[in-house]
Amino acid sequence: MTAPAARIAFVAPRFADGPTVGGAETLLRHLAEEAAAAGRQVEFLTTCARDHFTWQNVLPAGVRNVGPLRVHCFPVDDTRDVATFERLQTRLCRTGALTAEEEQLWLRHGVNSTALCEHLRRESGGLDRVVVGPYLFALTVHASRVAPHKTLLLPCLHDEPFAYLPTIARMFRSVAGVLFNSEPERDLAHRLFGLPAACSTVVGMGLDPFTTDPAAFRRAHGITAAYILYSGRREPLKGT
Repeated sequence: MTAPAARIAFVAPRFADGPTVGGAETLLRHLAEEAAAAGRQVEFLTTCARDHFTWQNVLPAGVRNVGPLRVHCFPVDDTRDVATFERLQTRLCRTGALTAEEEQLWLRHGVNSTALCEHLRRESGGLDRVVVGPYLFALTVHASRVAPHKTLLLPCLHDEPFAYLPTIARMFRSVAGVLFNSEPERDLAHRLFGLPAACSTVVGMGLDPFTTDPAAFRRAHGITAAYILYSGRREPLKGT
């Protein structure tokens, strides 16, 4: 008798689709699609938000099929005090630290979805793995606590103030495993959190094969000297 396919739930605050863009979100979607292509039963749990500044619920709550994925959209909690969150976030970025009470307020008023976590809790018994990320969102922290013994964290970790919060350290140490994009990212996590080597691995970021003319950009822009091409958002917290 053939064993049933492993059932995996991916959790991210936003789903990369259409106008919703983001490196971590895109990575989680691609990993989910690859897992589905490999024969796993995959569901993607996310919020109804598109914008990572306003976090307004603009997508309808419910389930839709996107390629091989069943995408479940849940509303962002409307009980968060955005002013309190932004005040604490600004203080954290400026000073690099929060008191224990402030840290709990930062977590409480961050991006959360009670409906998503309740759904995950109901379904967790039938799941083989839960993959959550990126690391710095309250939703990721709460989702990681539902079934930590089944949870893999895909952090997309940066050397930034959020990474030094005790709440974040506890999350890294409590999950079943951590998946890194690069060795420097893994080394940073080991330095910050003292993770055992057996609990983490570098999986990288897969790219679909493609062909291109490497000299086309140089010709189009009249470049004759050596150059570096950076593709991504310019944000101080990302070092860009």
